[in-house]
Amino acid sequence: MAVSVALDVLLDNAIRFGPPDARVHVLVHDDEAEVTVQVRDEGRGWRPTSLRRAGDRFWRAPRHQNVEGSGLGLAIARTVLGRGDGRLEVAGAAEGGLAVRIVVPAA
Repeated sequence: MAVSVALDVLLDNAIRFGPPDARVHVLVHDDEAEVTVQVRDEGRGWRPTSLRRAGDRFWRAPRHQNVEGSGLGLAIARTVLGRGDGRLEVAGAAEGGLAVRIVVPAA
């Protein structure tokens, strides 16, 4: 359930905050230890100071202050994943945009 909640948040954010008509890229990787699901948008990405704040409750990147929502999505995703030994990783993507990864132990 934690993965589905987190994935819903990541897809919603990528669609809402990415440019209109942009693609959302989803990549799944698994090995013997972990499964990673990465969601990347094609937006402008975030500055390093914003990346460090990602997942803080009620926090939003400065340019998204006027977008509807509570600023809790990534915080909720991080919390539910952490309860199951998973984690949320947020980074700028080399291709541009923002890449957010769900990492959980392999079954």
